[in-house]
Amino acid sequence: IIKKINIIFEKKLERIKIKAIIKGRYKSIYSIFKKCKKKKISNVLELKDIYAFRIIIESNSIEKCYEVLNLLHDSFFPIPDRFKDYIIIPKINGYQSLHTCLIKIIPNLDLPVEVQIRNTYMDFIAEY
Repeated sequence: IIKKINIIFEKKLERIKIKAIIKGRYKSIYSIFKKCKKKKISNVLELKDIYAFRIIIESNSIEKCYEVLNLLHDSFFPIPDRFKDYIIIPKINGYQSLHTCLIKIIPNLDLPVEVQIRNTYMDFIAEY
């Protein structure tokens, strides 16, 4: 699933000529267990971040982050209550990123996927 989604994202970004690093991951069984316990969730399917991707724009352009967000929202189905703009309103520690959650990335599969979009500078701040 991660490889398929990665390829789908790469092709979308190629069309609008944006170079980016795409990193995908899935939550471990133990992390899923801990999150379900913490949020008192009995159905694992309620979790929206079992699969997550980070798209790091290979420039320091803020505009390209929003361009990628628009591309993803136009191409797939965003989950409305799962969008956060930490670029306009950064966290107190300086963290900046766009967070969204999408479904129907892979046809006929309503799997929610969390996506974080940031540029290289934002990624440096977040990592270090």
